[in-house]
Amino acid sequence: MKPVKFVGTAVAIGALLAALSGCEKQEGPVEQAGKGIDNAVEHAGDQMEKAGDSVKDATTPANK
Repeated sequence: MKPVKFVGTAVAIGALLAALSGCEKQEGPVEQAGKGIDNAVEHAGDQMEKAGDSVKDATTPANK
């Protein structure tokens, strides 16, 4: 009788995990706005780094 209970419990747990893994949390407007801000800040940082490199290249004398 115990192996039947064990198998039944294992099947029930497996079904529960399968059902829960199918549920994906939907992002709300605040999360979406936060991701947009993160992307904008990262892009701005990349552009500032490029600009800094350009200034450095323009102000560094060429080695002859």
